[in-house]
Amino acid sequence: HPIVQCLLTPRPLDPRHIERVYSHAQALGQCREFLAAQIPQAQQVICASTSEAARNIVSITENWAAIAPKRAASLYQLYCQWESIQDQAYNETRFVLVGRQPAELGGNDKTSLIVKTTDKPGALYLVLREFAERQINLTRIESRPSKQRLGEYIFFIDLEGHVLSPTVQEVLEALAEMRIELKLLGSYPKGNTVRQVTKHKSMQETV
Repeated sequence: HPIVQCLLTPRPLDPRHIERVYSHAQALGQCREFLAAQIPQAQQVICASTSEAARNIVSITENWAAIAPKRAASLYQLYCQWESIQDQAYNETRFVLVGRQPAELGGNDKTSLIVKTTDKPGALYLVLREFAERQINLTRIESRPSKQRLGEYIFFIDLEGHVLSPTVQEVLEALAEMRIELKLLGSYPKGNTVRQVTKHKSMQETV
């Protein structure tokens, strides 16, 4: 889902006088260049969510701001001081909708897995080779320590295709024969993303 971050304030403020800016750590990171260029003096305060950040500056007299989507401005009656302040035009966040029933096999699916490899040379290669030989495209690979043994990792893998498709079934069977620990997180239809390219725009410039 495309994410457009905005700088919200309880009222129009001179950027030089903004003392604090609240937001989720991820949103602050997405707007690092903007913050350094426009309000370098502002203390950055991490919140549990961008919604919480917006709530923190409702009905205050201090010169505080929040980074949140524009919708938060209307929800909390805040002023949108700057719009589209994220550093990257293609700023997207993935959301997962969890269901009780498996998604049916369609023509445009993805599957998410967790794979645990042993601590030996070529362990990950042996796993990836099974996908490559069957022309299965992997769209994401992320590693995390297993927290069980030093040097042991688990890998989050997203791939194109449904777990019920023959080629994906072949990979799972091959990994099972290799005694690779694997957990299926689920198969689901691919999301549709609409990209919008915008630049930093101060709402004061449009007044």
